Amino acid sequence: GSVTARADDVAEEGPLLFQELDTVTGTRSIVLDHEGDDPTRNWRIYYAHPVDRPDCVVEQVIGTREFVDCDGVTIDVTELSPPESGVNPVVENQRTLIIDLGGVTGEQ
Repeated sequence: GSVTARADDVAEEGPLLFQELDTVTGTRSIVLDHEGDDPTRNWRIYYAHPVDRPDCVVEQVIGTREFVDCDGVTIDVTELSPPESGVNPVVENQRTLIIDLGGVTGEQ
């Protein structure tokens, strides 16, 4: 989608949670985050679980940068697990944001 519109969405409502994306071998939920004033830079993707706890799916606190893990602990988006290499936000032609899931295998 539009890089500017998605940056505005994140600024107003918090990171975007994409639940259970179909992949080649399974499903994966990811979180798309953006920081800063330049919508063409500083995009990040995280898996929707804390670092080192792939079995602990989080729920977003709507309108914030916070998530609640499976134990009821509130964590910041930066405490979510970064994806393996090959999973990247891509800004194309300074206008369009694409989520490249090329590295998603469905396993961790």
